Amino acid sequence: MAYPPCVITIRKFTDVSSSNSRRKSQEFLLLCIAIMASTCSWAQDVNTNTVSPGNVSPATSIKDSDSVRSRELICPVGQQLGRLAQLFAIPCNRHGDCAILGPDERCCGSLCRKGIPAPPKEPPHEAVLGIDRMCPKEPVPETLPIQRCKTDRDCGNSRRICCPDQKDLQLYCRTAAPVWAQLPFQQTHATLMSLLAYMQCQAPPPATLDLFPQACNRTTDCFPNLCCQEGNGKYCRAPKKSLAALVAQATQRFARG
Repeated sequence: MAYPPCVITIRKFTDVSSSNSRRKSQEFLLLCIAIMASTCSWAQDVNTNTVSPGNVSPATSIKDSDSVRSRELICPVGQQLGRLAQLFAIPCNRHGDCAILGPDERCCGSLCRKGIPAPPKEPPHEAVLGIDRMCPKEPVPETLPIQRCKTDRDCGNSRRICCPDQKDLQLYCRTAAPVWAQLPFQQTHATLMSLLAYMQCQAPPPATLDLFPQACNRTTDCFPNLCCQEGNGKYCRAPKKSLAALVAQATQRFARG
């Protein structure tokens, strides 16, 4: 059957349109299949992660770490606020009242102040011959090199123990101080403590006054002062009792006969 030219043209256009739409449908179907395949592959990668779910930190661990970090900050000791600072300071009753100023703020003396890192805790020490050992409050010069530590075992079998340092808040090996109440010959303790004061280091002055401290390696570098360890360095400091005063007193007594 013969068709008019216009009908033949319409059929050709219809065939072309249907083939184009079929091709587009196939392309769309292939695209959907590719997306589904990639999604399944991603899900499989997530499920077969090398980090086991038990090792992944939960969301609450962030809060726990923040709370632990917040407990490591304490109020500054021996630092008084000026009148202007007290005027603009925010009053508080607890640490939470200062959270608006930042996570490092603490409620100190009913006023919000910036907290400082808490000093490290002193590790436990083993007694020697039934006598306890403790970290010295007034240390003596260290003849051995500076050594960081975590426990007394890191200091070897020497007389040193692991002690916190107030300068940089780290743990160092220091010469142990005895518990005088546990030592025998109580009547000689006063004399021994008086003599020991000539070998004990004075506390360093404030940083604003201690601009150019003299570094040292041994006490002979500082005589008549002492070579005292402060943090990861050693500096010349005056002894608790002046050795020059001791020499002067001895000279006077010798002259008097």
